[in-house]
Amino acid sequence: MLYRVCGRSGSGKTEYMLSLLGDIISSGGDAVVIVPEQQSLDYERLVFTRFGDRANLRCEILNFERLPNRTYREYGGLSASSLDKAGRDMLMATALENVAEDLEVYKNVASDVDFVKNAAGQVALLKQNGISTEMLENAIEALPRSFAGKIGDIAKIAKEYEKLSSQFGGDSADSLTTYAEKLEKMPFFEEKTVIIDSFYSFTCQEHRIIDAIARQARDVYISFLYDPEDRTGTFDETEGSFLRVSRVVKTKDIILPVNHRASSSALAFAEEHIWKSTADTADAGDSLHFVACRSLFEECEAAAAEVTRLIGQGMRMRDIAIIARTSSQYDGVIDAVLTKHGITAFMSSKDELAEKPLPVFLLSAVEACADGFSLPVMKKYIKSGYTGLPPQKSRLLIRYASTWDIRGKAWIKNEPWLANPDGYIEEATERQKRELADVNSAKNVVCEQLSALYDALCAKNATFSDCASALYTHLVSCGADKATVRKAEYCRSIGDEDGAQKLTQLWGLVISVLEQLSMVCGDSKATPERLLFMLRLAFSEYKVGTIPLFSDAVTVGDASMVRSGNVRAAILLGVNDGVFPASAENSGLLCDDELAALEQHGINMGDTSKKRRAQEKLYFYVAATSPTEKLTVIYNDARPSRPSIAALHLMRLFPDAKRTSFGDSFFDISFSPEAAAENILAMPEDIVARLASMGLDMTGRAEASPLCDTNAIISKSTASGLYLSPSRLEKYTYCAFSYFGRYILKLTQNKKAAFDYPEIGTFVHRILELFMASRVKNGGFVPPSDDEIKTEVDRLTDEYILSVCKGKGDRRFRYICTRLKNTLFLLIRNISDELSGSGFVPVAFERKLTGDETVVYSPGGMRVNVCGTVDRVDEYKRGGEIYIRVVDYKTGSTVFSKKALKEGLGLQMLMYLFSLCRKENKLPAGVLYVPASLAPGKESTPDEAADIDKYVKKRFKRSGIILADTEIADAMEKGVCGIYLPAKLKKDETFDYRSSVATVEQLGKLKLSVENYIGKLADELTGGNMNVSPLKLDDSHNACRFCDMKTVCRLAGDNSICREHSENQIEMGDDNA
Repeated sequence: MLYRVCGRSGSGKTEYMLSLLGDIISSGGDAVVIVPEQQSLDYERLVFTRFGDRANLRCEILNFERLPNRTYREYGGLSASSLDKAGRDMLMATALENVAEDLEVYKNVASDVDFVKNAAGQVALLKQNGISTEMLENAIEALPRSFAGKIGDIAKIAKEYEKLSSQFGGDSADSLTTYAEKLEKMPFFEEKTVIIDSFYSFTCQEHRIIDAIARQARDVYISFLYDPEDRTGTFDETEGSFLRVSRVVKTKDIILPVNHRASSSALAFAEEHIWKSTADTADAGDSLHFVACRSLFEECEAAAAEVTRLIGQGMRMRDIAIIARTSSQYDGVIDAVLTKHGITAFMSSKDELAEKPLPVFLLSAVEACADGFSLPVMKKYIKSGYTGLPPQKSRLLIRYASTWDIRGKAWIKNEPWLANPDGYIEEATERQKRELADVNSAKNVVCEQLSALYDALCAKNATFSDCASALYTHLVSCGADKATVRKAEYCRSIGDEDGAQKLTQLWGLVISVLEQLSMVCGDSKATPERLLFMLRLAFSEYKVGTIPLFSDAVTVGDASMVRSGNVRAAILLGVNDGVFPASAENSGLLCDDELAALEQHGINMGDTSKKRRAQEKLYFYVAATSPTEKLTVIYNDARPSRPSIAALHLMRLFPDAKRTSFGDSFFDISFSPEAAAENILAMPEDIVARLASMGLDMTGRAEASPLCDTNAIISKSTASGLYLSPSRLEKYTYCAFSYFGRYILKLTQNKKAAFDYPEIGTFVHRILELFMASRVKNGGFVPPSDDEIKTEVDRLTDEYILSVCKGKGDRRFRYICTRLKNTLFLLIRNISDELSGSGFVPVAFERKLTGDETVVYSPGGMRVNVCGTVDRVDEYKRGGEIYIRVVDYKTGSTVFSKKALKEGLGLQMLMYLFSLCRKENKLPAGVLYVPASLAPGKESTPDEAADIDKYVKKRFKRSGIILADTEIADAMEKGVCGIYLPAKLKKDETFDYRSSVATVEQLGKLKLSVENYIGKLADELTGGNMNVSPLKLDDSHNACRFCDMKTVCRLAGDNSICREHSENQIEMGDDNA
């Protein structure tokens, strides 16, 4: 007799089956229990906990996948296809390649990975539903022409697949069909009671097995999640199987009408009315809780908070389940959040194999050979951690390759890389030389590994078997096998048994893929591109999972997989529209109308949207009715997200249910020490005090949390002296935290080597230094001709290119340098014209100031030495006195600004001027900024002479401040017409109002003010003040505009923390200074 045990969720179907099993065991009978694969372990635990270890003498717990093997071991006939899912996909890809030209509809997508997987799934579905290719071919003539071509293509694909699979002992998807046929001759179930529990529905193959079992067994009991009286469509998914089992044998129904699971009236009411549109409302009590969140991460935090709350109410972790429609969307977040808050969890979902480091290592190696060693692929290869390189060398190699955008066969050529690790730099430091040596050492390792693999995979007559062998050799030669063992041992040593189990599985699965590849594709000719396609296809079919490692752990899983009827509390994640329940989109090869038309001919080739909607309703129903005491519904209400219809319906059923927004309550931000530490800096003082009174003093832990406030303080310096360059002082003036990141933490961005403005600045300074130095002879400047300028610029540029590129050549670099020659010629001619008529003569280029020239004592007694490099120093003798002019070539957009100077910006040239005057006992004549910005190929110089003169006057207009002495000014520029100077004389021989000049007294006051400013900044700096407080005067003087520390401070763009003025001001003297 076949008994249909049916009831709604919580009606006690499994309990009925266990009670029945207990009677069978106690009476000395034999039983076979068949449950879904994911339920096997839990069911075994239930059986042996209740009935003891001797239960296994009378009871076997199996699933449909293990059932054939168990039967064949007793009666013979044990044989199985040698192909697994990955092998079947590769076989399908081969079948599609063979018939692609004969396909009518799917010809153009036959080589697409998704289509291969869809086609494999469609063929498996045909087998599950007992549909042969002959049935498809016979139905074609009766089908509308609009999709008869699709069915014809599917039939051709299935027939070719069958032909190929027969060479490997058949397709494992046929195993249940074959088993159902053989079972008639194998009395495995005679005199046994068979219990089939926890299934929602059965495939056609499974129904055939059930039919065969029913003809043998003493009795068969099958549980169905089904209510014959329900009219909401909740059980449409299970109804078909409920009706189907009664076709072959006589059945008897056992109805379980009472909900024994729900311990509260609210959850019982929810179970009965969850999908009823006309249901009344009920009192939720404390059984339901709705939580609104603003992001996926916040959903996970809310789930952790709810778990903590429930544990505080006396529940154990194993009493709680976290259920999402598809838990994979929370991978890497929910597990990390739960671990952070000290919550042990078992993730019932499995990890994608293709995302694990070892498969990534193998795939990126093949992809590198296929796409010509592109930089992104090479970075994946190195970052996988299986090259055998130490982490530090791996980082250096990636940084170097990213800096110089290295791609192509440079990776497998046995030639050293010569460029500077930091970009376009002429002379390498000792540190850069050591780093380059390490880079080449690491590159040689990668070169040796990949060059051998490249030769093997790209060989003219390489087969897939050859490639599989080469890949295995590559893995072993890189030490990937030993590295996997070491990683697993390390995981165990730190208590991560879950990670160790997954790593242990990895090696076997990767080797299995290579074996399947060699078996399926064998002697077929291979290319790196086709090999990559096959490997990606194969790896996409594998997932890595583990068995539960703890007896007390929260279960996290998918709604379609989790059977959590024994939990006291369920937390539903992501209950949003189109997410949970999921939208009923069709992702198969056929649309709803086509599927419906085929069903009229008795051919079931997939689920229609209506069936998928029924499945989704059932999944949500099962998840929402799984707990006995508490149900928490978490959803995202940040636009465009909104609660799903299921959530809204539950809210309507329970209008008084608790509804909160996560983060609004004190508990939400302090439910664990970790939560309190993360949020304490944003908490009011009374809340912090409240935490301290609870024994949670988080102040120390908050200091280690990510920076989220403006008050950054470090330990005071105990040094008695400080060496500072003007650029460091300016960085600190702009923003102390930016200084902290750049010079204390030494944080730098990894940037590509680009010949852009900074590199152009270096280039221009170098050419100007060498050229101008060559024109100073016998104490005077020798004016060059235009031809001399052009010839010398060509020579110096070529030498510079050779020194930077190390003889290897860089076409883009050469191109930009060549384009810049015209503008550089105009700049040098302009400077030469100025010096030709000037009494000031260059006496030093790139003058180094070691710090001894300027010594400042801060108010706190700190000795400050100011060091740096002066681009050019000019001198002029008047009587027995020597006047100094400091010249700076500005390749950026910087100009002299009195407004900026008052705020402590642009002090560099004045500091240099005062330092040189003090050291050499000379007088200040002023400072000049000479614009030397050359756009990298973005503009061209005019051709006409008049236009050139206009261009030069505008482009190279000087700024700065000079001594208010007409004789000194005239020595700089005859007539002081304002061509080369930021000053101009009126007819009465006085400076006009726009002139930037200062008297000796004013410069003296300015010197004292600058030194006082440096001293005060030094005290702040050594005192540990590293506040995030950027200075923003205007668009040209904005600390955040080009700051490299934006991603570190996380406060860039917050205008409330910006300063409009420096705390310390520079005294400028009189208004005309």
